[in-house]
Amino acid sequence: MKLKFYASIIILALSFNLAFSQNFNYVPNSAKAVLSFNINSVINKLGKNYSEIIRDVIRNSGGKVDYSDGRKIENFINSLNLNEDVRIILHGVSKDFNNWDVSAVIPYRNLRQLREVVYEMFEGSYIRNYFSGNIEYFEIDDTMVMAMGNNVLCFTYSDSGTYVAYSYLNEIVSNNNPLRDKTFLELEKKVNDMALWIDSDYIYRIGLLEEDYNMFNNMFYKSSYGASLNFNQGYVILEIEQYFPRNPFGQIKKKINSKVAQLVDTYNILGFFSFSFSPRKFNEIIKNNFAYTEIDRELRSEIANGITGYDFIDMFGGDCSGIVINDNGQPNIIVAASINNQNKFINFTLENDIAIRKINNNEYWGESGDLNFYVSDSTAYFCNSDLTLNRLRNILNNRSNSDNYSRFAFNNDVSFFFNIDKSYKLFRENNEFDILISELHYISGSVNIENNNSVKTVMRLNFKNANQNSLATLIDILSRMSY
Repeated sequence: MKLKFYASIIILALSFNLAFSQNFNYVPNSAKAVLSFNINSVINKLGKNYSEIIRDVIRNSGGKVDYSDGRKIENFINSLNLNEDVRIILHGVSKDFNNWDVSAVIPYRNLRQLREVVYEMFEGSYIRNYFSGNIEYFEIDDTMVMAMGNNVLCFTYSDSGTYVAYSYLNEIVSNNNPLRDKTFLELEKKVNDMALWIDSDYIYRIGLLEEDYNMFNNMFYKSSYGASLNFNQGYVILEIEQYFPRNPFGQIKKKINSKVAQLVDTYNILGFFSFSFSPRKFNEIIKNNFAYTEIDRELRSEIANGITGYDFIDMFGGDCSGIVINDNGQPNIIVAASINNQNKFINFTLENDIAIRKINNNEYWGESGDLNFYVSDSTAYFCNSDLTLNRLRNILNNRSNSDNYSRFAFNNDVSFFFNIDKSYKLFRENNEFDILISELHYISGSVNIENNNSVKTVMRLNFKNANQNSLATLIDILSRMSY
């Protein structure tokens, strides 16, 4: 049907640019996921207007859209209020992910102009339409219905038929019971280019096997995810907040050991990662919250010589950092980990037939196949077998005076950084992704437990071109990758 084709083109035109504003109306409390965007924000970032975007859609449609269709789309867009939120709302999905209930909610500013465009689109099609109060309804087919009124245009699709679609449609246009989830409301406080909220408890129940869900159901209870994506001058930033009302893992939070954190200040590194947690608290949480589950059984099982998984975790101090260095044209990885009981760790290695020798009062050197390790003052440094003890010591003593990455590591529960620009020649694959990689500068990020029941993740991707909006840079890169 021509009408469905128009609807798909309209959604394509709206989705060509993604952004988000601060209005949380017309999202019902029953929503399971919400994608929100604001067209005007990103159009401004691209330095384009709607006519140019529509011409791009026509040009890239392969002849499926002509200029007459483009005129209708432009009239449609001009009738909308694109300073407000555009929403894609998931109401539900079947266990096999074959049946979906979903809505698109678009605010309008000129009902008369919108009605003219819609009537023109429906011309020649048998569409049942009627009014109920100030809302006009359209039955497009046996799975999709549409409504105009209360300042929104809403399309609702249900594989179960129009009866179910109408129930969701009325819930949206009435706006009587809006969503008030904590993560969603936090997400709405900021203006973002694109935002996604998910009822993760529902998604886990749908996507996981029952026994897997039951293992974590206490933590999954009323949990939700909120993510935002922003295209800034020279960089892209992604923020994800995971809310777990019954999350027990807030207790494991701790500051990273300063000696372990110092590893990331090694001179001229390609990248690093770091994390820290309390091993004792971690073990307590698993035993108290996951007793008799597969996780608990695995950790209670013996690794070697009476040492269980719980014992092995408790042997370490919970602090870890790792670096990637350019060692004569080859990438090498060095990992540092704090040790709660150095003597216990040394005995553990000896009992497992790992070659280790004492080199000073409190220092040891071990070799195990492709892995070497150096133990000094309750810190173990692991590296590949190509690095000798003297070479490893020289690297550890060669600190940078300018980067000070350890401050970043010390202020976050998990942190990472990778200099893509420096690593490009080492990892080059001679394929289409080289175009993307050659335009990147670095990627960095952090993960933090907040308020004991929220986990916040931030990732940042920097491009070499700092003078251009990152969305325009990405579009340029993708256009070159497609040929």
